[in-house]
Amino acid sequence: MGFFDWLFGKKEEKKVTTPQPAVGNVNLNEAMTTATKEEETIRRYVKVTDLNSIDKIDKIRRDLLAGNVIVADVGEISKSSTDKSSLQMILKELKNKVEDVHGEIARLSEERLILIPSDMRFVRVAGKEE
Repeated sequence: MGFFDWLFGKKEEKKVTTPQPAVGNVNLNEAMTTATKEEETIRRYVKVTDLNSIDKIDKIRRDLLAGNVIVADVGEISKSSTDKSSLQMILKELKNKVEDVHGEIARLSEERLILIPSDMRFVRVAGKEE
């Protein structure tokens, strides 16, 4: 096969092939199929919620039992709370519920907490980055 035959191709030798993605590129049809399959198998989520009342604590507890990770925003309640005792009561109740399901709780910032289920643990290494 000569260069021009390769470049222009001979009609009788032309093979029909499915296009293959180039290295580093993503085949969108394959990616969409994979995403659909992943959605079917995902059973755990990272959920973000505003913790603005004590009523949401039971929902958080159920989410932890389901194996989900919760990022709770307490900024609104800490700003609107007229007394610190109500905020402390809510946080104490939240901590008790997390301990009841053998989960863990940690502070991400002044306004955000992260809660993880019982089959996960935080790795706390002071002063070291990995």
